[in-house]
Amino acid sequence: MLEHLHIENLAVIESADLDFCNGFSVLTGETGAGKSVLIHSLNLLLGERVSKDIVRSGCAKATVCGMFIDLPKVTLDLLEQLGFECDGEVLIQRDLTSDGRSSVRINGRPATVSMLREFSDRLVNIHGQHDNRALLDSSTHLHYLDEFADNGTVKAAYTEIFRNLKQVLKQISQVNTDEQSRMQRIDLLSYQINEIDAAAPRIGEEEELAQRREILSHAEKIESSLISAYASCSEEDGARDRLGQAASDLESVATFDPHINDLSVRLTALCEDLDDLMGELRDYSDNQSFDPSELSEVEERLDLLYRLKRKYGPTLEDILVYREQAFTELETLNSAAETLDALQAEKKRLYALLTSAAEELTVSRKKAGELLEKMLTEQLAFLDMPNTGFCVKIESAGTFTPHGADAVEFLLSANLGEALRPLSKIASGGELSRIMLCMKTVLTSESDGGTMIFDEIDTGVSGKAAEKIAIKLKEIARTKQVIVVTHLAQIAAYAKEHFLIAKSVSENRTFTTVTPLDREGRVAELARIMGGISPTAATLSAAEDLLWQGSSYQ
Repeated sequence: MLEHLHIENLAVIESADLDFCNGFSVLTGETGAGKSVLIHSLNLLLGERVSKDIVRSGCAKATVCGMFIDLPKVTLDLLEQLGFECDGEVLIQRDLTSDGRSSVRINGRPATVSMLREFSDRLVNIHGQHDNRALLDSSTHLHYLDEFADNGTVKAAYTEIFRNLKQVLKQISQVNTDEQSRMQRIDLLSYQINEIDAAAPRIGEEEELAQRREILSHAEKIESSLISAYASCSEEDGARDRLGQAASDLESVATFDPHINDLSVRLTALCEDLDDLMGELRDYSDNQSFDPSELSEVEERLDLLYRLKRKYGPTLEDILVYREQAFTELETLNSAAETLDALQAEKKRLYALLTSAAEELTVSRKKAGELLEKMLTEQLAFLDMPNTGFCVKIESAGTFTPHGADAVEFLLSANLGEALRPLSKIASGGELSRIMLCMKTVLTSESDGGTMIFDEIDTGVSGKAAEKIAIKLKEIARTKQVIVVTHLAQIAAYAKEHFLIAKSVSENRTFTTVTPLDREGRVAELARIMGGISPTAATLSAAEDLLWQGSSYQ
């Protein structure tokens, strides 16, 4: 339940603090006093989008804080999944700056608006006049019926099959694309694959070709240098002869000095290394074959790879990847007939499953519809609509839709002997208010928000019907926290707690205050609602009686 609400710099409210009880609370006040601001503040707290214009003029930001206590386990579990630890209660703060920026904190920790929206409907269920108008739209009736039927598992199974069928139908459409386009695509892919296969690019080939081109571009210089280097080592009195003579000179005196002996050994090793090197120079020079046409071939190959890269990818790896993708697509196009047969078989299978799931969904709706008719008729009779006939009309939609194969519409007969007709054709404002209150009553469950807020649920009703609504609200408040914005004394009198919303002007600024009323204040406010600005003694007495009647109802 909502234990405490703090509002700061929101529209005409500079600062307000409301402590709510766990039963039935009402808010009353003159038209334009700011009652709607309280609804806006709760919407802001629950993650709804609110215009920045609602920030009080001249203020940098508006703040709304709400403390919720005695939360059910399902709500606490959801909060823990979102990363917020709660010990049976949660504090939500929402700030809105004058430039439109918004921030959220849950139990003191930063959060996002999307996180807030994930669980806010488990905290508060707000009913406003737009809900009444929604009843006039028959497209919403299916939602109400499914909510009452609690057929989420059946509906989820149907939705999954419907989604899979849509995907298969899309694939069939793709396969059935114009035959000429398919053949053109086959020709293009075949040409591209053949072009890549003919070139047979190999990863690392470019680097090898670039190195070979460098060698071929300097072939004559390389050959001349190899010959000169070998000659410098091998010819008479060359490097090998001189190095050998030096080794022989040291060897002749090596026995006299250990250090000279080391030098002699190293010099002999150099002679051996030089012999190996000369052999390699001779072999490498003998094996060199510089064909003048080879450089042209290398250049042509590099040019071919460059053209392939421009077509199919910036690297040789990309070319080979594209080739595999093209081959896969070509196989798919070439096997279109086989693929189409498989898809048609899958479509047939899914249609059978969808038909079965839709039938199961229809059965759940018809069963729930019968019970909803009975319960709503009983509820409406209590709310001073004793001769009302209510019918849940379920017909075939003529096709499969994302929500099943049913068309649902609520029908009403407001008077005895009248035919059942769509709500939009005959329901008055007062009738809609009472029907919606009954809907809220029968649809509420333990997993719903622990707080139910009704904004002008009394629209279009008065007298005995208003009193019956008050009794119904008080009954709901036995298991749920109920907060009602009302203009009717009959409803206000049945509340456990009463807040007065009043507007005043000071120093050319408008201020709205929210004041909890004691018994004397409640009598005065009820008298004002009943009799105007200056209630008479008779009106005050009637207000006293009405308050006694409301507070004594069990």
